[in-house]
Amino acid sequence: MAWNCINCESANDYQNVHCEVCGYERYFSIREVNALLAEQAEEPSDVKKVQASYKRVNTVNKKLRQDNKELQDKINDLQRFYDRYAHEVERREQGLRQLRAQNRRLGIGMVIGGLLVLLFMLARVKVEFIF
Repeated sequence: MAWNCINCESANDYQNVHCEVCGYERYFSIREVNALLAEQAEEPSDVKKVQASYKRVNTVNKKLRQDNKELQDKINDLQRFYDRYAHEVERREQGLRQLRAQNRRLGIGMVIGGLLVLLFMLARVKVEFIF
């Protein structure tokens, strides 16, 4: 089925929305609009499904935006806190590293001392301390 352009009156293919000759947009007659509306009225469930899906997705989108905003606020708060106390955290981490190193040395010393005690007990060496 063809339609005639109201600008240049040339015949165009029904599938084209613009005139092939002048590019003028297709004019739909009242009869064609009514036919399209009647066709749409035959399948209202599809439209309702799409609308319901759109509303659901829109609600999820709003919820995600709200969650994103809350998380951004928390990140900003944590960043301000970190910026404020970064030097204190670094100082405490340095102290913790020193304590771990000291603990490691103490553990090694205890193991060596325990081995020496065990060795003396096995050798049955009598050690006297005179004060």
